[in-house]
Amino acid sequence: MYNTFFMPSTCPVSCGLIISQEKSRIFPPVTSGHCRRSPVGGTVVPHCAQYTYLGAPVRVTSSIPARQRVHPIIKDLLDRLEPRFTLIKWLATNATGVSTPVVRTLYIQFIRSVIDYLFPALAQLPRKVLEPLEKFQNRIMRFILGCPPSTRIVNMQTDLDMPPIIDRIYANITYFTVKCLHSLHLALQYSAVIKTSLNLDTRRLPLRLAGQNLVKAVCDNYCALNLHVPEEQDVPHLPPWRIPSLDVTFTPITKDAPPILQKQAALETIAIVSASIPEAHHIYVDG
Repeated sequence: MYNTFFMPSTCPVSCGLIISQEKSRIFPPVTSGHCRRSPVGGTVVPHCAQYTYLGAPVRVTSSIPARQRVHPIIKDLLDRLEPRFTLIKWLATNATGVSTPVVRTLYIQFIRSVIDYLFPALAQLPRKVLEPLEKFQNRIMRFILGCPPSTRIVNMQTDLDMPPIIDRIYANITYFTVKCLHSLHLALQYSAVIKTSLNLDTRRLPLRLAGQNLVKAVCDNYCALNLHVPEEQDVPHLPPWRIPSLDVTFTPITKDAPPILQKQAALETIAIVSASIPEAHHIYVDG
């Protein structure tokens, strides 16, 4: 190699080393984004970014293979979930009285605080892109139950009553869609877009790419279930979130009154307020 670069007969063309950082073992995984310098004698040989092979240009990139890439949204969620997993491991190891149901409850609470199952950006992603979230939950389940790697995931999900994250995302967005198609007043524009997209004879709506992916994912899930949702006939005047807040009044009473009278007055107030509140509308469910 030294003679190739420094003999006078060398052809005056640009030369460099052709090294793939993903396939070469000289690059450690931590520093895979930085090329290591390759000195020959007193000269540093540059790394080729592009070369010609059988007459065709070939580009050497340092990007991660497509099958190993993580979507930016999923990566952000994983970065926020990892510190919480570390806290759960510390509590389960050092704190007393933290049983399996307690750890499971902690996990469900913190994953709800990070992952919004009705987030449109998650609902439009395919299953393969959402798999890193599923693998993270599998790690959590193995830690909670103390299972070896040979334990089947289905068995752990059954023991902990913990459905897959991917199914939860698709189930909630489908449930929300069915609710909106049944009660159009909940989301008029969203219901109109879904109804138009379900009709194959109508013209495709001019939506942005993200909106097209979301509508396509929702319609595919809806059609796979083969549902027929009738529209609600008796439409309420206002949706639940537009109902004005109630004026709650309390019966004046003093501490000198007997405890039975205090309890009776409190129960009467609770009954009056409860009777004046309409039935709550459940937009989505969570496992």
